[in-house]
Amino acid sequence: LRPTCPAPFFSPNIPKYRQISTQMKLRPYQQECVDAVIKGFSKLDRVLISVPTGGGKTIIAADLIDEWTDEWDKVLFLAHRDELIEQGKDKIEVYTKKDVEKEKSDSYASLDRNIVVGSVQSLQGNRLKRWPKDHFAYIIIDEAHHALSKSYGAILDHFDAKILGIT
Repeated sequence: LRPTCPAPFFSPNIPKYRQISTQMKLRPYQQECVDAVIKGFSKLDRVLISVPTGGGKTIIAADLIDEWTDEWDKVLFLAHRDELIEQGKDKIEVYTKKDVEKEKSDSYASLDRNIVVGSVQSLQGNRLKRWPKDHFAYIIIDEAHHALSKSYGAILDHFDAKILGIT
């Protein structure tokens, strides 16, 4: 037997991510990660969490982003591959029901946007300099084991933000 769920409302004039009728719930281990990050940031400026493949790293990030942007903080979700950028943007929009913009290639995110998903390759040089140093309160690095490279270093050195690495 399948549980009966109310049919979501769909309209061509409303973005699909805003039409979802139910809020996702974190699994207990995901909630533990969220709680550990919040506790970690009460004492530290950089926190790293490790979650196994398929463990919902992006959903954990989305839950934190939802909480942080409710307080008007701005968040940069940073990734190095197209699929991670698109997946991050889509899952964050679905989970938070908030607008997310991309900073990648020909896409330039608005400085007014609270949630930005950015490409490490695009956020370099003059493109990085257009963002004020204190613009983001938090930076989330997807696949944080790549963060030791020079390209990540330039971004992390530029911003005065708390950093969450997820790997």
